[in-house]
Amino acid sequence: MTMKNENKGSQLLLLGGVLILALIFRIINLGGESLWFDEALSYLAASLSPLQIWSNAIQSSHPPLYYFFLHYWQQVVPDQDTFLRTLGVFWDIALILATYALSLALFRKRNLALFTALLIAISPFHVLYSQELRMYTQLMLFVVLGTLGYWQGKQTGRRIWWLLFGASFVLALYTHYFAVWTLGAIGFHALLHYREKAVLQKTVLVSTIVGALMVPWVWIVWRNIDPKLGALRPLTQTYSLDPLKPLTTLVFLIFGKSNYLWYTGFAMFAIVALGAVLLLDWRRIRQEGTTDNLVLVLLIIVTGLAGPLLIYFVHPYFLTERTMAATSPFLFIILGWGLSKRQSPLPYLVGFTTVILVIGTILYPFQPANKPPYRDVVNWIAQNRQANDVILHTSDGSYWPALRYVNWPYHVVLAGDPDPRRSTTVHRLVGGDVWTQEQVLEHHGRLWLVVALEHSVEWQVAQSDYFSKRYHLLDKQEIGGVQVYLYDPIANVRSNLWSTCQLSYLC
Repeated sequence: MTMKNENKGSQLLLLGGVLILALIFRIINLGGESLWFDEALSYLAASLSPLQIWSNAIQSSHPPLYYFFLHYWQQVVPDQDTFLRTLGVFWDIALILATYALSLALFRKRNLALFTALLIAISPFHVLYSQELRMYTQLMLFVVLGTLGYWQGKQTGRRIWWLLFGASFVLALYTHYFAVWTLGAIGFHALLHYREKAVLQKTVLVSTIVGALMVPWVWIVWRNIDPKLGALRPLTQTYSLDPLKPLTTLVFLIFGKSNYLWYTGFAMFAIVALGAVLLLDWRRIRQEGTTDNLVLVLLIIVTGLAGPLLIYFVHPYFLTERTMAATSPFLFIILGWGLSKRQSPLPYLVGFTTVILVIGTILYPFQPANKPPYRDVVNWIAQNRQANDVILHTSDGSYWPALRYVNWPYHVVLAGDPDPRRSTTVHRLVGGDVWTQEQVLEHHGRLWLVVALEHSVEWQVAQSDYFSKRYHLLDKQEIGGVQVYLYDPIANVRSNLWSTCQLSYLC
């Protein structure tokens, strides 16, 4: 065996160790937290028939591919949060392999590719979203594979790579619309090299085919579009523009979300310092040799962040950092590349960033829960409810997770939310229902009122006050910030009798 083969074998062995480490971090506390609203939406959407998923019967603001995968995943794993979330773990492990392959193709250095894979393995952001019942790890995987296909197609001209480029971006766009920013960055990169006519022509041709294959879904969405429900819905009065969003987005896509202020401070320092040094060193980096590979990665990062953020500042809409997740693997590729720079502070800053990542991932299981404990709320009500009880939620933020866990009669959400997220038809499609205040008052069973103050806070508080004035309170519990009230129906009956008495002038 030659020395080259020995080195390759040891690299593959180390890569296997990175994957095992990543798997350990991702299965720790995998099912520890309850599903929250978006995860419950994924679960309930995937529980529908393939035809209902394709027709967007649930009025999701996202394309259907993730729901299709989850639909069939539900058929082969036990119906428990831990097993359902293994789909995200699978995608993230595959993403680590794909990012290793892309980094190796770009920089031709196995050590850098291995280090990049290690960074993603220990990233709190990737640990967090591998444990989410959402499409973001799937999105990142397909975007990285598509970029690999483009780069290798550009370098070799082989058809198989162009097929990978096109197929991956079809899958990426059917997973999340924001994959279009990465595709646009690649198109711009090809345009910068317009003298390579064959590459530009193939890029345009493949991108056109990808766009054409998206037409059926665009038509379905256009037919039942509702701006109030979409991912681009305008900001309400409860939200305001965040001028620090570019910085906090970069921090989130690498370090995830932390409840420790000191940790966030170190993470912000690392991001600002890395950006400043990269800008100051750019001229010298260009003089060292070709930067075509680096330009591609930076274009994808800048486009993937600047596009959504520019729209956000010009026409404010509800933008969450996770929707820009497609740029995250490329941020780690830049970090991996930075380790190789000599006569620069970059390797030291990358080392500092790595330490912060390790600390964040170790602390992650010990942080307070990031998600409301809706599963615990449901379990507590289940232990104390009676057959004729009404369980009423003031928000679908708690109602949809509850629908994932139980199927009770008289289990409803209150009508009138000023920030509606799904129609009554959709609620009934997934086994729920929407009641007005009058319908609740007409029912004479005990009333459980679940108040999770996530959005429309003033309205929810007003509804809680409304029922507290009409019922006698039997019990009150606070479970992880979620208020649960149990009311006596007899007070409601007396109130109705008194109203009837007044109207008939018998009193």
